[in-house]
Amino acid sequence: MPTFHCLLSLSLLTGLALAQTAQPGQGAPLPIGHGRALDVVDGTLTAIGDDYKATFVDGELVFTPLLGLAAPRNLPMALVVTHTGRGPLAPVGAATTQHGDGVATFVRPELQERYEVRAEGVKQSFVFTQLPPGDGDLVVRSRLRTELRPDAAVSDGSLRFTFGEVGGVEVGQVLGIDADGRRMTGTLRCDGEHLDVVLPAAFVREARLPLVVDPLLSPLVLTTSTLPDSLPDVAHLAAPADAYLAIWVRAVSATDNDVRGQRVSGAGALLGGLIMIETTAASVVEATVAASEIAQAWMVAWEVAGDIKSRFLSSTGVLLTTTDVANGANLQRSPTLAGGGLAGGPFVVCIWNDATTNQILSRRFNLLTQTGSFPAATIASGTSLVTVSDPTISRDNRFDSLLAVWTSTNLVGLRTLRSIVIDDLGVPRSPAVSIGGGGGVEAFAATCAGNGDDFVVAFRTASAVTGNGAACVPVQFTFGGAALGPLTAGAPRSITGPNGAVRTVVAAMFQGSATVAFSSVGAVDHDVRALSVDPFACTDCEGSLAVDVGGNDTGVAICSRAFTITQTSPNEGAVVFVPIVGGQGDVTLRLLRAADGQRTGLEINCTAGQVLAPCARAGNANYGVVLRGAAPNELTLVIHSLGLLNFNCNPCLIGPDPSLGVVQFLGATSATGGIRSPLPLPGGPAAVGATIHSQFVLFGGLCFGNFRGTEGISCTLQ
Repeated sequence: MPTFHCLLSLSLLTGLALAQTAQPGQGAPLPIGHGRALDVVDGTLTAIGDDYKATFVDGELVFTPLLGLAAPRNLPMALVVTHTGRGPLAPVGAATTQHGDGVATFVRPELQERYEVRAEGVKQSFVFTQLPPGDGDLVVRSRLRTELRPDAAVSDGSLRFTFGEVGGVEVGQVLGIDADGRRMTGTLRCDGEHLDVVLPAAFVREARLPLVVDPLLSPLVLTTSTLPDSLPDVAHLAAPADAYLAIWVRAVSATDNDVRGQRVSGAGALLGGLIMIETTAASVVEATVAASEIAQAWMVAWEVAGDIKSRFLSSTGVLLTTTDVANGANLQRSPTLAGGGLAGGPFVVCIWNDATTNQILSRRFNLLTQTGSFPAATIASGTSLVTVSDPTISRDNRFDSLLAVWTSTNLVGLRTLRSIVIDDLGVPRSPAVSIGGGGGVEAFAATCAGNGDDFVVAFRTASAVTGNGAACVPVQFTFGGAALGPLTAGAPRSITGPNGAVRTVVAAMFQGSATVAFSSVGAVDHDVRALSVDPFACTDCEGSLAVDVGGNDTGVAICSRAFTITQTSPNEGAVVFVPIVGGQGDVTLRLLRAADGQRTGLEINCTAGQVLAPCARAGNANYGVVLRGAAPNELTLVIHSLGLLNFNCNPCLIGPDPSLGVVQFLGATSATGGIRSPLPLPGGPAAVGATIHSQFVLFGGLCFGNFRGTEGISCTLQ
């Protein structure tokens, strides 16, 4: 995202020097889809690497290569050691399973089987502390269970098991190593039902124990037409964790998609290894993540086989309990999670579509108790003439006024967007209103972000005249208390990329600004861009920032860490995307910084709220300074000035000098303590570089007998 010059001017400013444009505020691209993990997942010892998953149960290794959508189904290779010997083979005893430090071990009376989990594969080691009787070649025989067929051995002694042109598993060269470090290569033999690992007798006779026999199992991906990584999402967990959790869907085959995760620090460093969120043989359709600041935990939800499932994760990435969001005979689709502060509770809200009953539902979950005991609430219902689907909800929140948006499709297939504000229990706080589409333009596939009062909705568009595209629209809400508050949508702003049409668009709200990230479709490249917009008008603040270019990018997600209960988090966030190179996806995270321009606080100790100034650019007629988190329903005025007075009006400080600017009476703050002061900015180079100071003053304090000051801000116009 661009660093936004958060600057103001008054029409009386003239003859001012030009200011330099801020540099983009972003971190380096961080590939996060690589690595390994070994852990007990839902009672089963499970491992994952770059292109495989594996389980270790009752002495059997089941190694499944991730061959992607080109594979018609999962094609695992299962191996269980049955015999060993140095001449006649004898059965082995039962195995006891152990694990730790990335190694799974089957302990048998005759040998130990060690499986070292690596990113590229599983290194299988047979450890002999005593040799079997006999004097021939040392053989370890495993029963083989797989649809993969063995190819001819390659020159280095490895053996490949494949399924047509899709790929399969490669068992690497056999290597024997004794206690003195002496080495000898062995051979592999396969008759279709058994796999024998063989070490020559001469080496075995002279070997000093313990003797280790090492083959390596690795996935063999032959096709490049698959899309392994897709549908990323990301959520930030506030301090003390200060970490992002990025999740994505990983294609195993045409019938199996898993959900993986990776934690990233607020500074952009990997935290721990890959996280195995969902590793069953079921096919995940969509996945979503949100965080609870109070609980210091994440929740991940996904759609699978017509149900919505979920899992809780600790701040350190430990897998916690699972719970059903919605299941049963009805077809449940399209979950989206909302988290953040949520009025100071340990809650996350899930919104989804019950396609059977034609409804949009929501449900609150407590991440401290890891339960979803709250009942589902219906927030929208379709009719025989209208179908509701594809819901979304404002993602990173400080308050519990959440904007829910869904697609409404009529009988002839035309799609529009409708929205409603709900609380965290799904109780409506506004009427449902239309916010996008109509007039020959379809609107669908929305995402939204907001701060309880102001929201930005980004969505896809389609038109028989103008073709496919994207747009964003500002939405404002005023809390009505016991009554429904008004919900109004501004004019939509079209979004186009340098390559033309946009195919994926997502939104996040920062401190006084918003960002829309999108994938721009071109004839050759699909680039990822981030566009800073004014949350009150969706007008462009500084132009788009190239997040990733030169690839074939898709699957964009974005989150903000700007909103917390304490309102002190950095004005930063992250975008996650999937750059497609040679048909293969590799999920990537990039940090964004919304510095919001050259902005400084006035260090006024008498604070009664936070002052923000989005998209301060010369000629911006929609510019305005915003007060958030102040007292609700309180009469307010604002001072804008070219100079500082710093008048001590005990116990407050009035910063801006009213004699060098203007004073405006604004009316009362909202029920959430927010109010906006519109201040159209003059255009032209004479206005660029001007610095102006702003401060809100609330009625009801000791200053001048009836006032108190808020936080103040100084900005310079871009």
